[in-house]
Amino acid sequence: MRLSICTITKRSYLWFEHDLYDQLQLIQILDWFSHQDLVHTRLSFISVNSYLSLICGMK
Repeated sequence: MRLSICTITKRSYLWFEHDLYDQLQLIQILDWFSHQDLVHTRLSFISVNSYLSLICGMK
């Protein structure tokens, strides 16, 4: 998904796992958002404390 579409939607969800790669991506995305006009956009953050495959029981 292109981030620019998030600036025209009413709500966007950011979903990240707990690992360092996702934390780095979150920092980069939040930096990008900090330079955007988000007057009508609500950002929601979802963070899981284990890998999604463990939560869903996938192997």
